[in-house]
Amino acid sequence: TAGALSPIEYARSQSESSCAGLGLASLFSPPVPRGSRNVMRSQLDEDLDHVVRVTGRLWDSIRGARLFVTGGSGFFGRWVVTSLLRADEDHSLGVSLTILTRDAERFRAAAPEVVAHPSVRLHAGDVRSFAFPEEDADLVLHLATVPTPPADPATIFDTVVAGTRRTLDYAIRA
Repeated sequence: TAGALSPIEYARSQSESSCAGLGLASLFSPPVPRGSRNVMRSQLDEDLDHVVRVTGRLWDSIRGARLFVTGGSGFFGRWVVTSLLRADEDHSLGVSLTILTRDAERFRAAAPEVVAHPSVRLHAGDVRSFAFPEEDADLVLHLATVPTPPADPATIFDTVVAGTRRTLDYAIRA
């Protein structure tokens, strides 16, 4: 029904104290890099440790890579970025990430542990029209999409098509 909350939205709407007894509060928070201070480990952090450990050999292919990431401040992108940072820490990969973000201050407030990581640099811009970073990238991860709440169909189409075109133009140049 219209206006009903999804289970995730409902859990997020509850205060941390009401979810703490059930262990739900940590389920809806992204994992954080290990170097972060004063962070209570969640089941998801433990799962991420397991995934990074099990996929250990796969990470060698990005050793020393410079990555450019669109959409890194979004829900899915933040998980990918956090996974990369955890793998970097666990396997001493020496990667560097340049993350395109529309709003650096909002990203900094939402994910201070990611933004403060020494391997991360923010690059301000909209995926449809961003200025190319001066440095080249070895890998480009295009994870950007339309932010929530969903925009009108024309904006969605423009963001997806123009954003992909702009990201590909950068990838070709890099």
